[in-house]
Amino acid sequence: MKKIVTSLFMFFCIGCFFLPAATNQKSKKTEPNYTLDSGKAMDRNWDQYYSTGDETYLENIIAYADTEDLLLKNINKSFKKFSKDEKFIGILKEYGANVTNKSIEFDFDFEMTVPFLINNPEEEEKIKYIYSFFPNDLFIRGVMKGTACWSLVSNAEQYETISIALQKHIPYMNKKAQTLFYSMLELDKEIGLVKAEKGQAIFQNNDIWISAILVNDLQAALDQWASLDVEEAPKLSPSTEVNPRNLDIAPFICFSCGNQLKYPVYWDCELIEPDSNTSPNKAEKLVLISQKPQRSDLIYCSEKNCGWRFDDTDPAGNYIVRITLYSENKVIAVLELPFKLKKK
Repeated sequence: MKKIVTSLFMFFCIGCFFLPAATNQKSKKTEPNYTLDSGKAMDRNWDQYYSTGDETYLENIIAYADTEDLLLKNINKSFKKFSKDEKFIGILKEYGANVTNKSIEFDFDFEMTVPFLINNPEEEEKIKYIYSFFPNDLFIRGVMKGTACWSLVSNAEQYETISIALQKHIPYMNKKAQTLFYSMLELDKEIGLVKAEKGQAIFQNNDIWISAILVNDLQAALDQWASLDVEEAPKLSPSTEVNPRNLDIAPFICFSCGNQLKYPVYWDCELIEPDSNTSPNKAEKLVLISQKPQRSDLIYCSEKNCGWRFDDTDPAGNYIVRITLYSENKVIAVLELPFKLKKK
């Protein structure tokens, strides 16, 4: 059965340190049920999250918010009918709808606004009119989506751990949900999502340059790095598969920094299995950079590292190593490096 393996190294070569990593972890995104008991279910998830720290419960809450705007979808299904209702169209235009001769569109998720509008006496009747054409569970859905969004942002503003956990999920949300959370969390930069194709993922902005390379032999990669002169760069060959002759895989991370980066910088490393679930073995809050390097013109490697070792009990198929880079209060980027596990 696959297991996470960690490394202890103390090299100084172009500012390179390696220290031990951690172990331990998530599942498929499924849309929750929207019922009269959904509010209690959300409260239970918050209680469980605070008592255990297990992000699975936080993901359950995020699932309420990260869904398509089903109200708008249903409105457009019956567009011919609603386009003739001047009161209906007038209300939607008042809320910012763009009405064409074929559809009604919002730049934002209109369902998210329901709990806020319904509590405003001046808006309550308008929302009730819009929802009077649809089953009650659609209204409950809107209330739960907006409530989930508000509770996530409210708690994220109070606790940095929740803010980081929420930010980690933003790159995987639908576009309207992404825009909303970027705005409500007051994030001035989008979280980069890089999907590698051949064993290497590179991310760059004004603050940092990151290269993550999958290697089959982490020790050999480290030995090569340690033997380099300061001005040299390693010539690592990216791996795209694990096979019976070599059952290891590990990300080798190099970086250089700008002047505005906030330190320290951490990274999480998790393995996404062929069934799209996350492996129970996960490295969390590994130190990438503890403090500003002495020279910004050099390339460094991560202070901590980890990897996975497979055996015959692990299913063959396509896997992904997912790396999340973040500071104390901001997720910087998410890198995905796919590879294939082959059997005899």
